[in-house]
Amino acid sequence: MRTAKELSKRVSTERTSQSGIASIRLGNFADLIEIGAGRKMYLECSGSGSPTVILESGYRNDADIWSAELEPGMTPVFSQIAKFTRVCAYDGREHFLTQII
Repeated sequence: MRTAKELSKRVSTERTSQSGIASIRLGNFADLIEIGAGRKMYLECSGSGSPTVILESGYRNDADIWSAELEPGMTPVFSQIAKFTRVCAYDGREHFLTQII
């Protein structure tokens, strides 16, 4: 699981000055978002258009898996989808449970 310090290093995309859901819908977004009851989860979005593609990571992976070059010369899935429509990836339940405490 990532620490807050690791998350802050990872967030390198442009963020808007607006807060909440409105900022997620505009431009590139990568940050922790409030999901209720004092909990947060990591969400990253890029690209524009419709439909919005939601990438869900499998067991023991987080949103980073979609931006990883898994083999030399392979283009990451996230950036390829962002070329033609809106795409978002998030960290699954097992990756944000530490935010509850």
